[in-house]
Amino acid sequence: MQGTMSVFYSITDSDDVAVHIKKNFLLVEQIPDLESYLKVTLDSFFRTARTLDIEIEKCRLKESGQ
Repeated sequence: MQGTMSVFYSITDSDDVAVHIKKNFLLVEQIPDLESYLKVTLDSFFRTARTLDIEIEKCRLKESGQ
């Protein structure tokens, strides 16, 4: 799948780390089955974001000794 993804981190006012993800992908009429392409792209993006959330939460729990 073609496209670019950017991930960057920032520190919030409460000193928490925020993770930001941006995905760029091409949407043109010439793509066969554009609807399926969009569905696969978005499913993959949100699955990755959810996995990242889970891993960050695991790190937080480990740091807090739970």
